[in-house]
Amino acid sequence: MNNSIPYLNLDHFQQLGRSLKLQNCIFLDDNLESGGTIRMYDDVSEDHMTARFPYKLNFLAAFIDIAGEMRSVINGREYRLDGGEALIVPAGAIVESLTCTPDIKDIAMAFADDEEVLYSQKSTSVISAWLKRQAAPYKFRISPERLESYLNLYKEVKKLYMSAEPRYRDDIVKGLLQISTASFTADMIAAGPESRPAGRAEELYFEFMNDLQKYCTSQREVSFYAEQRCVCTKYFTRQIKAASGKTPAQHIKERVIIEAKAMLNSGDDSIKRISEAMNFPNTAFFCRYFKQETGMTPTEFRNS
Repeated sequence: MNNSIPYLNLDHFQQLGRSLKLQNCIFLDDNLESGGTIRMYDDVSEDHMTARFPYKLNFLAAFIDIAGEMRSVINGREYRLDGGEALIVPAGAIVESLTCTPDIKDIAMAFADDEEVLYSQKSTSVISAWLKRQAAPYKFRISPERLESYLNLYKEVKKLYMSAEPRYRDDIVKGLLQISTASFTADMIAAGPESRPAGRAEELYFEFMNDLQKYCTSQREVSFYAEQRCVCTKYFTRQIKAASGKTPAQHIKERVIIEAKAMLNSGDDSIKRISEAMNFPNTAFFCRYFKQETGMTPTEFRNS
């Protein structure tokens, strides 16, 4: 599996003329008719920032895998998609790797992380509210009959969109999104055990992952996360390790480092500003913490 899919960014979609879009805040794209993977830039180069991981998504993304296989490590957990499966990745998630087989065929959607966007359609408000509460990616399988029907619909809608006058295109995309939501809600509710907690330990783990995404830049104490779940630290530690094989402290360190790497990759902020953003007492402490976990200083990582 040697085909990397570049980091998805709404700015990238805006530069791709063949994407279906709604007011520059919702984009849909696919590679159904091409021989390559979905690429947000036509000229992605190895030294471009999108060629490096990890990256934080600043939007909600959804993938529908039609054929082939996609693998991704998101928030420290691996997700594997085969044909007929879909994955919803919340805004704020950190993608550590994203690869696919050469025969991949998929549809990708990106939604700006904005309340007005997610609640713009009355028919999708319930599922939108549910999605806003999720910090962990959500995977589910689509029945073959529903997938075939949706794929045919998507292709016809795309033809209609491309041939329509620009002033009518927003309404075409709105209609497709309404049908998508109505079609897949039942599949999401009936999602398999990979997406649903199985027992108290697994439930606590998913809640911890949600809390960790919200607070990892400001809170690094296990006791804080145990308090969020109204359990004692000892019980919390035991349950998280039972569900994931790692202690909460290990998860916290891993997430903090991933967050720091994403910040180092994603902009020109100084090490001092990143240290402050992640609530370290000073830059020296942040550099020691980072080097202890990665074997290199933040500057060395940024320049690697």
